[in-house]
Amino acid sequence: PPAGQTDAESRQTGADPAAQSLAAMLDELGRDLDPGGVRLEKDLRGEIGRIPAAHYRQLRQICREAVTNAIKHGGADIINIFFLVGESSYDLIILDNGAGSNDISIGFGLRNMRQRIESLGGSLRIQGDSSGFGVYAAIPLQLPTGSDDS
Repeated sequence: PPAGQTDAESRQTGADPAAQSLAAMLDELGRDLDPGGVRLEKDLRGEIGRIPAAHYRQLRQICREAVTNAIKHGGADIINIFFLVGESSYDLIILDNGAGSNDISIGFGLRNMRQRIESLGGSLRIQGDSSGFGVYAAIPLQLPTGSDDS
């Protein structure tokens, strides 16, 4: 497999440049976290190359915001990012092992994540408990008509 990828990731992304780009974005995020002792684990399932490249900018920002929140508010040191591609949509799931909370206040970061996901035609669900915090996004593979990916 290419440097920095497991055999499973290599099979999932194959020679698809779009899928490799998404994996590279997550690798870059993981390298940014590594000096601070935070481990980022990723799991890409399904035909990752079907996620539109037009979504990547928003996905990068959503992942960064979720990771920042996990560290800043939850004290997490392990963060898992899953992409699961289905027939007409994909799920982005970000889980951490931080403090979690049953009393979640929607601040600037979560509001921005929701807006970014909605701009892609998706929906956001968040959940916090004693095992950590979770961000769950369901996003269609096609951008909504008239949307702007900025």
